[in-house]
Amino acid sequence: MTLFSELDFRISSRVSFSVEAFMSSSSSSSSSSKDKKDTTPTRATTREGDIIIMGKSLATTGRVLLASLFLFAGAHKYHALTNHRAPSDVQLLEQSLAPRFAEARAAMSASVSSMFPSQFDEEKIMEGLLAIDDATVAMIGTVIELLGAVLLMLNFTLGSKLLMLFTTCVTPIMHPFWRREELSAAREIDTIMFFKNVAIFGALMMHVGMSKEEAKNKEKEE
Repeated sequence: MTLFSELDFRISSRVSFSVEAFMSSSSSSSSSSKDKKDTTPTRATTREGDIIIMGKSLATTGRVLLASLFLFAGAHKYHALTNHRAPSDVQLLEQSLAPRFAEARAAMSASVSSMFPSQFDEEKIMEGLLAIDDATVAMIGTVIELLGAVLLMLNFTLGSKLLMLFTTCVTPIMHPFWRREELSAAREIDTIMFFKNVAIFGALMMHVGMSKEEAKNKEKEE
């Protein structure tokens, strides 16, 4: 009986040891698999965060570059309008802006008088349009351009809206390609500049739309 009892004890101890070893190995493997599963969402979240940061960096860089176009152009015009001593400044006002303003006034007065011949006289319309001189009109546009550029650089949608207003008013005045002679260099240049401004207008619209979408996403997260 003693021999059998000893054998039985050895067998049962080996079996229990094997069961414990199996359970410990299975538990360790399950815990390791859980660890792997736990680390997977963390890596995905980190990658998603990197993509968001990269997207914001690209959007900021593009916005600053777009605003810089208006900022530098507005600063140049402001310097020219406030400092008439330099020949280049006089040339900007007298040879570039003044002829375009005169052309736009003549076209506007002719259009209004033709649409309402009994109510408006072309000479009276021209007198009303000439009430504000070219320098004042140019200065008003320049201030709007500079203010819009600074606000856009600071990521305010008001800046984009001001620049959209500025672009809408300035583009048909400065680049009326349809009034130029066909197949001429002036028509080609004005056509390119006109549609370049249309593309810039589209970029400003995109900034307004993206800002609204970002505001909606923040409201949903809160």
